[in-house]
Amino acid sequence: MEGQYHQPLQRTAGFELSAALLSLTCLALSACGGGGGGGDSGSPDDGSVPLSSEADVLREVSLLSSAVGALDTLSGAIDGSSAFAAASASPRALATQAMSAAAATSDSPCTDGGTDTQSSGTKTRSFAYFGNLSGSVAYQLHAFAACKRTRTDDSSGVSYQATLDGAAEVGSTLQAIEGADYRYLIAGSGGTPLQATVTTGSAGAQVVLKATGTEESQSTDSLRTVGSIISLDYTVSALGLTSSGEVDLGSGSTPFYVATSKTSSAYSLDGPYAYHTSKCDGGSATADTTATLTTASDDAGSYINGGTLKLSTSSAAVTVVFNNDGSASYQFQGGSNGTLTRAELDQAKADGGCGF
Repeated sequence: MEGQYHQPLQRTAGFELSAALLSLTCLALSACGGGGGGGDSGSPDDGSVPLSSEADVLREVSLLSSAVGALDTLSGAIDGSSAFAAASASPRALATQAMSAAAATSDSPCTDGGTDTQSSGTKTRSFAYFGNLSGSVAYQLHAFAACKRTRTDDSSGVSYQATLDGAAEVGSTLQAIEGADYRYLIAGSGGTPLQATVTTGSAGAQVVLKATGTEESQSTDSLRTVGSIISLDYTVSALGLTSSGEVDLGSGSTPFYVATSKTSSAYSLDGPYAYHTSKCDGGSATADTTATLTTASDDAGSYINGGTLKLSTSSAAVTVVFNNDGSASYQFQGGSNGTLTRAELDQAKADGGCGF
């Protein structure tokens, strides 16, 4: 179970690194669509995201909703049940599948060449994202150099190769602290990011991810909360299309939090985020879950069926209320409002932003 962080560290390189990159990739690959126009190179926090039209609402909700899909794969990676999704021609789906494959690596990931130089020990660590609670942790340091691993999905026949380069530190508490277990990942070292390059043999898709920052997680019997201050540079090439950009979760000393219930479909997304891609201007915003979000699923797929999400910038804000039938209503700061059908929300999620 994911709450058992005090057990001896297992699958640390593959689990912590790839699970974190997976969740970030799902956010990055749906980072914009509608509104913002074309982008160029630059920092993701050059300005605020526009929040004045229905297209803006769809773009931001699609971006944040994509984290929900990542959570299922993330949970599978944690408890060892990570599975491949069905093969898809979508570059976004191919990238997600590739990272899912990487998440299943063992504690000896370099089965196809390269090295993972490891050292380990115990120490006292303070968890800054959770009230600076301090406790003893078991940790491992990794120095990856062209560390390669290949897997083939038994159901789809799609092969994936993940290559890791750079440094990472992962660790977990030796015993519970005030009733909760804690785990952490530090990606990159000395200004050099941790890099994962994932390719698919048959489809020819490639994802290059560069991560720098820290992720901490807190787990109780009923709730898992992940806090991140982490930056991801990505480049995706597939089906003749190339997209690149940067996504930041958290800003300064303020983390971006994703809390998920272990007993229901409830979750929340809170904190600052920013993005900028080769196809969209992007910008920065803050998410605030004012009423817990819930999900449901049917033959058409999963959808948000409850809760309230407020998105805000320094000059604009919009509150989105999700309905039981998968539709939503929104209210802009200043009075204008509107509705979104489930079909519109589903299409925005399927497009993944920027038509990707």
